[in-house]
Amino acid sequence: MLPSSYRLPHGKRISSGRTFKHTLFLLKTAPNTEENSRFGIIISKKIDKRAVRRNRMRRLLEQFIQDHMSLFPLRSDYLFIIHNIFEKLPEDLESELVQYFK
Repeated sequence: MLPSSYRLPHGKRISSGRTFKHTLFLLKTAPNTEENSRFGIIISKKIDKRAVRRNRMRRLLEQFIQDHMSLFPLRSDYLFIIHNIFEKLPEDLESELVQYFK
């Protein structure tokens, strides 16, 4: 789990900024005034009815964020909106994200 200083407040919307589209998710980014980057993950019940699977996807994405924290520029908000179900974070997705944030 991400520390609370790295989490977006509940209900935070990102209307301006950049958008990155992938087959599995939509990533919205925007600058913030905090010292840290903040991250939010949205997984709807339309993706999967079972909370166990939604939570598993959330944990996988949070683990990726923690492992690659140095790639994310400071003082930015990131909102991941999941579109498709994934059981494990594919290696090609991980490499694409690493390339995007470099």
